[in-house]
Amino acid sequence: MKPTRRLDLGELLRATAPVPVRPAADFWEDFRARAALVPQAEPARAPSPATRWLVATAALAAIMMLVFAVAQFHPEADSGNALAVAALPSPLHDGPLSRIEDVQVFLDNANVTIIEDSENGGTVVFVEAAPQLNRT
Repeated sequence: MKPTRRLDLGELLRATAPVPVRPAADFWEDFRARAALVPQAEPARAPSPATRWLVATAALAAIMMLVFAVAQFHPEADSGNALAVAALPSPLHDGPLSRIEDVQVFLDNANVTIIEDSENGGTVVFVEAAPQLNRT
């Protein structure tokens, strides 16, 4: 078996076509002349990571505000936990509209909060209790 000769392509090309010798100054002068013919765009500045977070947060806040604004105009979107809104009666000129002396709640571990609105003459009673298990 005959061993294969290794041919170096670079050596073969140099032997057939020698590289012309050109001074470096001529090369760079030609390079600058050709580069001046092509319009060069300024490099784009990438936004900083802080700017990206700021834009993302602002976009998320805008989307959330839009969702809440749209939800206010769609009454069918209520899930059954609608808040009863009633117009406040005009306050009496001679005293408070109502006064709560005592509240009795017959639930275990219930919290009762009473808020009196002296400006409008109203009273709000909040009763908060944990869900009760069915007792038989």
